[in-house]
This record gives sequence, C-alpha cells and structure tokens, in this order.
Amino acid sequence: MSRFFLALIGLFLVTASAAQVQFPTKPIRIISVGAGGTSDLWARVIGKKLSENLGQPVFVENRPGAGGGIAAQATAAAASDGYTIMLGSSGTHGINASLYKKLPYDPVKDFSPITFVGNLEYVLVATNTLPAKDLSELVALSKSKAGGLTLGYSHSTANLLSEMFKLAAGINVTSVGYKVGSTEFADLMTGRIDIMFSTMTSALPFVRDGRIKALAVPAAKRSSALPNVPTISESGYPGFAGGAWVGFFAPAGVSKEIVTKLNNEIVRALRSPDVQQTLRNSGLEVETSTPEEFGEIVKAEVKKWATLFRDAKLPTAD
Repeated sequence: MSRFFLALIGLFLVTASAAQVQFPTKPIRIISVGAGGTSDLWARVIGKKLSENLGQPVFVENRPGAGGGIAAQATAAAASDGYTIMLGSSGTHGINASLYKKLPYDPVKDFSPITFVGNLEYVLVATNTLPAKDLSELVALSKSKAGGLTLGYSHSTANLLSEMFKLAAGINVTSVGYKVGSTEFADLMTGRIDIMFSTMTSALPFVRDGRIKALAVPAAKRSSALPNVPTISESGYPGFAGGAWVGFFAPAGVSKEIVTKLNNEIVRALRSPDVQQTLRNSGLEVETSTPEEFGEIVKAEVKKWATLFRDAKLPTAD
C-alpha cells in the first residue's frame, strides 16, 4: 500500500473524527415534566443560558404524567445524537423504579448521565409547643408517647423522607396526609401536628420569624440557609440523606464526546451567577458532577429507594 494511499486514509479518519464532534449544529430539545412547576422553571433558565453559550436554540418540551415517567420514556426513545436531553430527578431516576410495578424504562440502562444539577433542600420542622430542642429529644419523646408523634406530609418526597426517618430512628408516628401545603403549615403552627418534612423554601419564612422550629436537615451537609441546624446524619444517624435532586440525562448510546461537550456546557451555564441566583431563590442548591459521578449517584439512588420500599413495606402502583 503506497504512502500516498495511507496518507489519504489518515486524512479521512481525522476529518471524520472532527466531524463527529461538531456539536451542536441544530436546536437542542430539553424534555421536562409539566409546565409551570419548579422543574420547568429550572429547565427553561438553564436552557436559556445554554442557548446563549452554544449559539443554538434550546427549547423545552413538557411531557407531564406518571411521576415524570412519560418524560423519561420519551427521552429514552429519542435518537442517541445528543439533541434530546432531559432534566430528570430523584423521582424519574430513583423512586419510580420501586414505586411502579412495571416501569417502561430502565433508569440506569436506558440513559447516558450528563451531570448532576442540584438538590432541592428539605428540613425537619416542629411545632413550637413540642418539648424537644433537637433530634435526640424528639426521638426520645416519640418513643415515650403512646402512638408516637403526629407527622404531616403533603407530597410523596416528604412522605418517603418520613418513612426513612421512622426506620432509622426506630419510632412510630401517626401520619397525616394533606392535599394543600398551606393547611399543613397552619396545623403545625397551632400544634395539631407535631413535625413535618418540608422543602426549605416553604419552611424558611416560618422558621425565621419564629413560628416553627427547625430540628435537622436530611442532607449530606448543612444548609447555607440554616447553617446552625445540624444534619440528621450528624445527629446520630450516620449516612442519612434524602430529599429531591435533579440532573441532566441523554438517551443511552450518545457518544462520549457529545456527552462530555454537554457536560462542559451545562456546567458552564450552571456556574453563571444569574442562573445560580435564580435556582437558589427557587430552592435548588447547585452542585455539578462528571457524567461518571452522576451515573454512580443514580445507581445508588435506585438501590436506596428499593431498600426503603422493601424494609418499610411501602405500597406500589401499577
């Protein structure tokens, strides 16, 4: 084989390789859940900055239903070219695998993780009339009270956090479900319920003006919003961490080069001060990752929720 022919092959391979990483050359679609919620806000804020940085349109397509499952299924079925990505969550890529008996997608195998985006912070709060100033006193009080304490919840993540805490602390509580969060807070302030897990943004105004008290945060580290409030982990329950998170996924099979490009650009967008401020104001603490790190997070989340559903004997859905 002549040197000239070998050189032509080399040139072709270099050109083909370069062409493969020419991304993006057309609009990118972000699949999200229902319009108008916080996830939709986050997708649009990040998408706008991503579009500015890439010089390509980035649009959000809402696919509500099945706890985010419809959005996840649509993403998994999309072409593996990097032009469809999803702002997934601990629900779509963690809880749903245990909640639904027949999930139409695999949260690990059917996706290419891009980057972790952040945590939606939660806090364990109590009525001011409760004679417990920290978590150890709360647990002791619950164990000494017939039927335990009364715990309120108004959505699935708060309910699951409650189940996690009950198992970890070995306590019984009387759970009270609410359809409206404002009613839940009113009952907490008047002492009709004793404790509840709440999103930080919802609870913070009531904590700061002294109408309720914060006992602990169910996260790996303390919250910048309440730096003097300890984590549940440091309060005697090592490794306890729960709550909600969001992150970006592409369909399985997207090339490593494109995943790396998406990771770099999304992380760049998330480091923008205006994006961070908007996300923080809506309760999201930004925290990014590599694709590999995010993949391990997802695997751990699937395992964590499966363990909870099994040990707490939680009901599943069709």
